[in-house]
Amino acid sequence: GKLVGVRVQMLDDSVTLFQVQAKANGRILFEQVCKQLNLLETDYFGLEYTDNKGATYWLDRDKCMSQQIGLTGSEPVLRFCVKFYIPDPSQLEEEYTRYLFSLQVRRDLAQGHLQCNDNTAALMASYIVQAQCGDYAHEDYPDHTYLSR
Repeated sequence: GKLVGVRVQMLDDSVTLFQVQAKANGRILFEQVCKQLNLLETDYFGLEYTDNKGATYWLDRDKCMSQQIGLTGSEPVLRFCVKFYIPDPSQLEEEYTRYLFSLQVRRDLAQGHLQCNDNTAALMASYIVQAQCGDYAHEDYPDHTYLSR
């Protein structure tokens, strides 16, 4: 079958080019992306794309990609992102999955996609800080310098 190039924007804003069969199911591309990221907890994530009318959809893993995204012309860009949020991030087994969640939350907050009250926003911010700086240890940070790292 014919190979086509598909670009995937990751949560850290890097873009990776993947080669897939034009007739392949969405699952094939999704599995390639997860393998590239060494991501084990794949169930929380998905690939989204925007059609030519500006509507955004999740790539259906069980449908042929060429039926979903235009594979003719320029290389389509899909976005790898969190599809299912989890109420308690500590339920995520992998540190790396928590890191990806923190990138998504930070992006959503920055773009105004997360509508939430101040308490929830503060909680989200605390997850982001923890993901970037690690657990807070009082003896390491007797004052406010924890957040200045």
